[in-house]
Amino acid sequence: MSELKEKDGKLDTQSLLEDNFFSQFSKKGGKLPKTPPQNNSRPNVQTDDISNPILGNTEDILISAYEARDEFIESFKHIQLGTPLSENIKTSINKVGMVISGLGGEVEDFDPLANMSGLNTPDMNKYASRVIENTIESYSLGTVKDAHLKDRSIIVTFEGKLGNTQYMAIGTITPGTRWKGTEAIDYIYTPGEGKMYVKTADENGRWVDSSDGYDISWELLEGNEEDMKKNIEHKEDERDLTENYLDNEISDDFPIEEK
Repeated sequence: MSELKEKDGKLDTQSLLEDNFFSQFSKKGGKLPKTPPQNNSRPNVQTDDISNPILGNTEDILISAYEARDEFIESFKHIQLGTPLSENIKTSINKVGMVISGLGGEVEDFDPLANMSGLNTPDMNKYASRVIENTIESYSLGTVKDAHLKDRSIIVTFEGKLGNTQYMAIGTITPGTRWKGTEAIDYIYTPGEGKMYVKTADENGRWVDSSDGYDISWELLEGNEEDMKKNIEHKEDERDLTENYLDNEISDDFPIEEK
C-alpha cells in the first residue's frame, strides 16, 4: 500500500494515484522508452527480440495503462468538477495517456466536460414498465391478461378467440441490451403456432417489427372452452409442482440441525 503523503499540509491524492499506477506498471517489468516512437500506431509486439525489456512487455504494459486510464476516467465521472481531487485525477489521466502514447499506443485527448453529466442514472425498470403500458394500450386482437417484469424480462400473457377456438400465448421477452421504452409486444395467432414480436412505432405512427436484438419465446395453449379450462388447470398444477420442488430443494440444501 502506498505511504500516505501530505503536500502543503493536505493529503496529496495526486501522488497516491500516480504511485499506485506506476507500482502496477513496474510489476509488468516495464521501462519507459527514452524517446517515443515516430508513428502513433500500436507497436508490433510480435518480435524475436525478447531480450529487449520494452519490446518483450509492451503489450502487457499497454493493457495495464489503458485499464488504469479507464478506471481514472470512471472515477472522474463521480467527482464534483473543479475540486482539488478532480484536478488531480485529470492530471493523472493525462499522464497515463502520455505513457500510452510514449509506448506507441493510441489515445484520445481527455475532455473533462464530455465525461461529466447533470443527469441521474436512468431507471431501466421504468422503461420496461412503459413497454408493458404500450402493449396493454395498443393490443387489439384479444386481451393482455397479464404482463409483468421479472429480472430483465417481460412476461406477458395474451388471450383471444378465433371462431370456436380460444387461445392463450404466454411469452418471455428479454432485450439483448436494455428496454428503450418505445417498444410494444405483439402476438398474432394462427392455429397451432402464431408469432410474437417486439415492435416500435415508425415516423408515421405505424408499428413495425424490431424483434432483432430481443430473445423471444412463447408457449401456446388453445382449444374449445372446455379444453382451455383443462389446459389452464394443468398449467397451474405444473407451476405449483415446480414451486414445491424448488422449495424442497432449498430446504434440503440448508438442513436444520437440532441441538
